[in-house]
Amino acid sequence: QNFPGADAALVLCYTGFRISEFFALTRFSYDCKAQTLTGGMKTAAGINRVVPIHPKIRKYVELWASLDHDSLYTFQGGAISSQYYRDHIFKRLAAEIGRPQATPHWCRHTLASRLHAAGADPLNTKRILGHADGNVTEHYTHVDLDGLREAILKIS
Repeated sequence: QNFPGADAALVLCYTGFRISEFFALTRFSYDCKAQTLTGGMKTAAGINRVVPIHPKIRKYVELWASLDHDSLYTFQGGAISSQYYRDHIFKRLAAEIGRPQATPHWCRHTLASRLHAAGADPLNTKRILGHADGNVTEHYTHVDLDGLREAILKIS
Protein backbone atom coordinates (compact mmCIF):
# COMPACT_ATOMS: atom_id res chain seq x y z
CA GLN A 1 0.00 0.00 0.00
CA ASN A 2 1.27 3.47 -0.92
CA PHE A 3 4.21 1.94 -2.78
CA PRO A 4 4.77 3.65 -6.16
CA GLY A 5 3.29 1.55 -8.95
CA ALA A 6 1.66 -1.03 -6.67
CA ASP A 7 -1.77 0.16 -7.76
CA ALA A 8 -0.98 -0.78 -11.36
CA ALA A 9 0.36 -4.19 -10.30
CA LEU A 10 -2.83 -4.84 -8.36
CA VAL A 11 -4.95 -3.90 -11.37
CA LEU A 12 -2.83 -6.21 -13.53
CA CYS A 13 -3.45 -9.04 -11.03
CA TYR A 14 -7.22 -8.49 -11.13
CA THR A 15 -7.63 -7.97 -14.88
CA GLY A 16 -5.09 -10.27 -16.47
CA PHE A 17 -4.07 -7.73 -19.08
CA ARG A 18 -0.61 -8.15 -20.54
CA ILE A 19 1.64 -5.23 -19.63
CA SER A 20 1.54 -3.91 -23.21
CA GLU A 21 -2.27 -4.22 -23.23
CA PHE A 22 -2.54 -2.39 -19.92
CA PHE A 23 -0.45 0.52 -21.13
CA ALA A 24 -2.49 0.73 -24.33
CA LEU A 25 -5.69 1.34 -22.32
CA THR A 26 -7.11 4.84 -22.38
CA ARG A 27 -9.59 6.47 -20.03
CA PHE A 28 -12.16 5.69 -22.70
CA SER A 29 -11.42 1.97 -22.29
CA TYR A 30 -13.37 2.11 -19.04
CA ASP A 31 -17.14 1.78 -19.14
CA CYS A 32 -18.27 3.19 -15.80
CA LYS A 33 -21.85 1.99 -16.25
CA ALA A 34 -20.90 -1.63 -16.98
CA GLN A 35 -17.76 -1.35 -14.82
CA THR A 36 -15.58 -3.00 -17.42
CA LEU A 37 -12.37 -2.36 -19.26
CA THR A 38 -12.19 -3.11 -22.97
CA GLY A 39 -8.79 -3.72 -24.45
CA GLY A 40 -6.28 -6.29 -25.45
CA MET A 41 -4.20 -7.33 -28.39
CA LYS A 42 -1.92 -10.13 -29.57
CA THR A 43 -4.51 -12.81 -30.43
CA ALA A 44 -7.92 -12.78 -32.08
CA ALA A 45 -9.40 -13.92 -28.77
CA GLY A 46 -7.60 -11.15 -26.89
CA ILE A 47 -8.36 -8.14 -29.07
CA ASN A 48 -10.92 -5.78 -27.54
CA ARG A 49 -11.98 -8.23 -24.86
CA VAL A 50 -14.25 -7.03 -22.09
CA VAL A 51 -12.94 -7.51 -18.56
CA PRO A 52 -15.22 -6.85 -15.57
CA ILE A 53 -13.67 -4.71 -12.85
CA HIS A 54 -13.38 -6.39 -9.46
CA PRO A 55 -14.54 -4.20 -6.55
CA LYS A 56 -11.03 -4.27 -5.02
CA ILE A 57 -9.58 -2.33 -7.96
CA ARG A 58 -12.56 -0.18 -8.89
CA LYS A 59 -11.31 2.88 -6.97
CA TYR A 60 -8.05 2.90 -8.93
CA VAL A 61 -9.67 2.45 -12.33
CA GLU A 62 -12.33 5.08 -11.61
CA LEU A 63 -9.71 7.57 -10.41
CA TRP A 64 -7.49 7.02 -13.44
CA ALA A 65 -10.43 7.27 -15.85
CA SER A 66 -11.53 10.55 -14.24
CA LEU A 67 -8.21 12.24 -14.96
CA ASP A 68 -7.66 14.24 -18.11
CA HIS A 69 -4.96 12.01 -19.57
CA ASP A 70 -4.90 10.04 -22.79
CA SER A 71 -3.53 6.92 -21.07
CA LEU A 72 -5.62 5.21 -18.42
CA TYR A 73 -2.59 4.78 -16.17
CA THR A 74 -0.02 7.47 -15.62
CA PHE A 75 2.81 7.55 -13.14
CA GLN A 76 3.19 10.69 -11.06
CA GLY A 77 1.01 12.55 -13.55
CA GLY A 78 2.85 11.54 -16.71
CA ALA A 79 2.57 8.85 -19.33
CA ILE A 80 5.17 6.11 -19.19
CA SER A 81 5.95 3.11 -21.35
CA SER A 82 5.41 -0.50 -20.38
CA GLN A 83 9.18 -0.97 -20.58
CA TYR A 84 9.79 1.88 -18.12
CA TYR A 85 7.18 0.44 -15.75
CA ARG A 86 8.74 -3.03 -16.02
CA ASP A 87 12.35 -1.89 -15.56
CA HIS A 88 12.04 0.96 -13.08
CA ILE A 89 8.81 0.57 -11.13
CA PHE A 90 7.79 -3.09 -11.09
CA LYS A 91 11.35 -4.22 -10.47
CA ARG A 92 11.49 -2.13 -7.26
CA LEU A 93 8.06 -3.37 -6.23
CA ALA A 94 9.10 -7.00 -6.78
CA ALA A 95 12.23 -6.48 -4.67
CA GLU A 96 10.15 -4.82 -1.94
CA ILE A 97 7.88 -7.87 -1.63
CA GLY A 98 10.82 -10.28 -1.66
CA ARG A 99 10.30 -11.57 -5.22
CA PRO A 100 13.04 -9.84 -7.23
CA GLN A 101 12.62 -12.33 -10.08
CA ALA A 102 8.94 -11.40 -10.57
CA THR A 103 7.78 -9.76 -13.78
CA PRO A 104 4.51 -8.04 -14.69
CA HIS A 105 3.56 -11.19 -16.61
CA TRP A 106 3.33 -12.98 -13.28
CA CYS A 107 0.20 -10.92 -12.68
CA ARG A 108 -1.57 -12.80 -15.52
CA HIS A 109 -0.53 -16.09 -13.93
CA THR A 110 -1.77 -14.82 -10.56
CA LEU A 111 -5.20 -14.05 -11.97
CA ALA A 112 -5.45 -17.37 -13.80
CA SER A 113 -4.38 -19.29 -10.70
CA ARG A 114 -6.75 -17.41 -8.40
CA LEU A 115 -9.69 -17.81 -10.76
CA HIS A 116 -8.97 -21.53 -11.00
CA ALA A 117 -8.63 -21.90 -7.22
CA ALA A 118 -11.92 -20.04 -6.75
CA GLY A 119 -13.69 -22.45 -9.08
CA ALA A 120 -14.33 -20.00 -11.91
CA ASP A 121 -15.60 -21.53 -15.12
CA PRO A 122 -12.57 -22.29 -17.35
CA LEU A 123 -14.29 -20.75 -20.36
CA ASN A 124 -14.79 -17.48 -18.51
CA THR A 125 -11.15 -17.54 -17.40
CA LYS A 126 -9.98 -18.00 -20.99
CA ARG A 127 -12.17 -15.13 -22.16
CA ILE A 128 -10.99 -12.81 -19.41
CA LEU A 129 -7.36 -13.58 -20.26
CA GLY A 130 -7.98 -13.42 -24.00
CA HIS A 131 -6.71 -16.92 -24.69
CA ALA A 132 -7.66 -18.67 -27.91
CA ASP A 133 -9.02 -22.18 -27.54
CA GLY A 134 -9.05 -24.91 -30.14
CA ASN A 135 -11.89 -26.65 -28.33
CA VAL A 136 -14.97 -26.57 -30.56
CA THR A 137 -17.21 -26.52 -27.47
CA GLU A 138 -16.26 -22.91 -26.82
CA HIS A 139 -17.69 -21.89 -30.19
CA TYR A 140 -21.03 -23.29 -29.12
CA THR A 141 -20.97 -21.94 -25.58
CA HIS A 142 -22.20 -18.42 -25.10
CA VAL A 143 -20.95 -16.46 -22.12
CA ASP A 144 -22.29 -13.01 -21.41
CA LEU A 145 -20.98 -10.17 -19.29
CA ASP A 146 -22.81 -11.50 -16.22
CA GLY A 147 -20.89 -14.77 -16.48
CA LEU A 148 -17.57 -12.93 -16.76
CA ARG A 149 -18.50 -10.70 -13.80
CA GLU A 150 -19.43 -13.76 -11.74
CA ALA A 151 -16.01 -15.26 -12.49
CA ILE A 152 -14.16 -12.09 -11.40
CA LEU A 153 -16.20 -11.83 -8.18
CA LYS A 154 -15.22 -15.37 -7.14
CA ILE A 155 -11.81 -14.16 -6.06
CA SER A 156 -11.22 -12.09 -2.97
